[in-house]
Amino acid sequence: MVVAANSPQESESKKLVEPTKAKASGYDEKFWCTVGAVGCGAVLGYLARHYLGVWVGTYYFAPEKVGRHAILVKELMPNAVGCFVMGLFVELRTRLQPMHPAMYAAITTGFCGCCTTFSSYNSAVAKILLKTPNFGDGLICAILAYILGMMTAWCSLQVGRSMTRPALPALDALEKSFSALSTALQTNGTTKEQVEKHLESVGKDAQTMKETEIELIPNPPAQMIRAQVVMFWSALLGLTILIISLGASNDHHVTKLLISVAAAPFGAWIRYILGLRNVGCTVPWYTMLCNLSAAALSAALMGAVDQECFDTSERVWWSAAVISGISSGFCGSLSTVSTLCDETRRLGEKNERRAWGYVMATILGGQVLSTIVLVGFYSARNCW
Repeated sequence: MVVAANSPQESESKKLVEPTKAKASGYDEKFWCTVGAVGCGAVLGYLARHYLGVWVGTYYFAPEKVGRHAILVKELMPNAVGCFVMGLFVELRTRLQPMHPAMYAAITTGFCGCCTTFSSYNSAVAKILLKTPNFGDGLICAILAYILGMMTAWCSLQVGRSMTRPALPALDALEKSFSALSTALQTNGTTKEQVEKHLESVGKDAQTMKETEIELIPNPPAQMIRAQVVMFWSALLGLTILIISLGASNDHHVTKLLISVAAAPFGAWIRYILGLRNVGCTVPWYTMLCNLSAAALSAALMGAVDQECFDTSERVWWSAAVISGISSGFCGSLSTVSTLCDETRRLGEKNERRAWGYVMATILGGQVLSTIVLVGFYSARNCW
């Protein structure tokens, strides 16, 4: 069993370090190292989402399809892949995160969070609802598309978890007994005898856990953190120079892809920083805020460049590319399906009703916002 912990020598040394000095040298380095790692992961995640969408689009998916032909949204495959990778690594968290926190954040928050997208999928479903000639058919197709999308993402997460979940019977038993105790304490009508029974079960499992051999993982050395800071930010700097060079050498290289790649880290950074505030919250409100705000903004940008409503002549080519890039890159990376699924899973282990409320509020809220925004665009331009 692997548990992250500090050695006694490290604990004693930390007591001798002034708080201000520790914050200046330790926390800042780790923070900027993680931010750089998330940015690199975001670029790779967006590229994976883009090329997976292009690949599957050659076989079936097409943005102009509506009704029953559009139930399979092109973001379905990237969302499934991102959630699968998320599932693989969430079960490796106790082994990977303590020693390599930046790398863990790059994979989960950066790559998986940007490979999956809530806003783009949400806007595509809203378009199915509004563009289908018959409203009843559009509503049914939109519901089916959402069910298919969320079920695919959820199953992919669980398949990934099943492949890397370590065999830790002592820890599993302790988690189950503690969860049962927590549920009993939050349930009306629970008797004192029932609580005592759960406490006794937790005590037995804790004693079993205590007798299990535990391998402690030390914190990573400061030299490793500094090296990772240089590595991640150098990679981002090189990417920035490459994008600027391609854009300056030939106007036709300044495409939606380049702009999306450049915008993706900013969406991921905002999501990561806001996600830190979820600690201590009963519900991941800040993840919901990211998903809902990205859904509304993505719908607005999508409506602005709709081929049936927007002039796509050479005169406005730059603005169309920028708007599309921000919608796909920034909004797509600000929102996430992989984190939504994993947070719903973890929330459901504590309170199933709260988990259902969280995921349904996110889905329905995002769809309502996107629909309202697109209705405004289509009505103003008369391009239903």
